[in-house]
Amino acid sequence: MKGDEMSEAAWLVCWQCKVTLGLGKAVKEKESDRITSFVTTKGVGSAQPVRTKALWRMMSDHAGHPLEVVREFSRRFDDIGELDENGDDVYVDIDIEEFAKDYPG
Repeated sequence: MKGDEMSEAAWLVCWQCKVTLGLGKAVKEKESDRITSFVTTKGVGSAQPVRTKALWRMMSDHAGHPLEVVREFSRRFDDIGELDENGDDVYVDIDIEEFAKDYPG
């Protein structure tokens, strides 16, 4: 991750079902606001099989719904405060391992 800098946390939100999936902290390029990856305490999210499986389950369960990536310091962040959480490290309603457990994808 040399050359990148850490930034705010982000969540994938389904506004229709009022659920979220914690993506981790966004890693941005120094020269721009382009996000290159999301990381958690266990490393890069896309390198974590359980986190990747949970992301695919979230997208499958909510196909056709209004999904949005909401960042911690955005105007929409306050809107997700009362939503159910799937797999976030801070506000856990459903542990990420449990959420991904029986998903065949």
